[in-house]
Amino acid sequence: VADYRGQIEALVSRSLDREVKIGGAIELKRSLRPRFVVEQVSVANPPWASRPLFASIDRIELEVALLPLLLRQLEIIELRVVGADIQLERRRDGTPNWVFGRQDAEPGKSGIVPEVLSFGVKRSKLVYRDPDGVKIEAVVENIDTLLAPRQPVRVHLKGRYQQIPVDVQLDGDNLENFLAPATEWKFRGKALLGNLRGDIHGSATEPLKLAGINLSFSFHGARTGAWRSILTEHVPQLADYRATGRFTSGPEGFGFDVRAEGSDLELAKLWSGHDAASVLAINAQHIELAGRGNAATLTGLLTQAGWKLRAQGAALRWQHSDTLPPLVLSDTDVTAETQGGPITVAVQGNVAGKPFTAQGTLGALESLLAEKKS
Repeated sequence: VADYRGQIEALVSRSLDREVKIGGAIELKRSLRPRFVVEQVSVANPPWASRPLFASIDRIELEVALLPLLLRQLEIIELRVVGADIQLERRRDGTPNWVFGRQDAEPGKSGIVPEVLSFGVKRSKLVYRDPDGVKIEAVVENIDTLLAPRQPVRVHLKGRYQQIPVDVQLDGDNLENFLAPATEWKFRGKALLGNLRGDIHGSATEPLKLAGINLSFSFHGARTGAWRSILTEHVPQLADYRATGRFTSGPEGFGFDVRAEGSDLELAKLWSGHDAASVLAINAQHIELAGRGNAATLTGLLTQAGWKLRAQGAALRWQHSDTLPPLVLSDTDVTAETQGGPITVAVQGNVAGKPFTAQGTLGALESLLAEKKS
């Protein structure tokens, strides 16, 4: 089969409309389940990308069923990818580098659609690069999946995301229920992300469309400061935290019910730049958050829901002027709640060693989260 290296490269390159090179060995183990092994595979990037290669792969192993090929059915019994280095990115106009094939290809042209029964990845890296050059990196130590007909779906992923360990397991009903419309697909899973441990279970009728979902979840963890590596530099820090909740979706929209709490909250860096000193620092010994709502859209679910926040043993330091001393509140309890409209706030504590109370309203959560215009 190695004698056909040039034809194989040309065929795959033409199909993807990208240059594909095979720099290593090509092997074929002949049987009723032929196994192909290809080494040192590279796939080129479009000219505008930040590096020449979209992907480089040390080794691809592909085992197929022979008899279905006679009926133009590609049944992949096992697909293994080892040592892949893939970088996803977008151009400033939004064009992605992971869309393959000619855009002017003949529409509706039929081909062979593969059926993958088992898929695995080992020792691979996936990077996403935004137009400003900021990179998000995930390292896959091992992925094992089972997608065989009439068998339960199983997925196990182990790796790192932005240097934080990740271990995810998902078990579900058979693949036919997952793909069939209006058919309930039940699932259960657990995840470990750094110090966070979570569990989910529920069902969905059309998971890929977020339709007919009834999902319950719980999680707990410690030291949220590590999440700055995953999300952003501005993340509230907590010594420990826990939450339980439920998410649903149906013909009339989405719904949720969540309760969360944590201790030793710190917001000292939330409003500052990477190196700048924050003008506002907030700490709290204990914090509780509860939310419940229904909305036609996911965005509306956040802003139109009812929320209640309570912080106990809080302290606030606001450096409001370069010439005046900072405003300092201590031993303060704060309650804030909204039912999709204005936020009502009640505060009781001490300022400059003297007790005080305050009540008032703020704008709606929707206004607070709206994009600010210059």
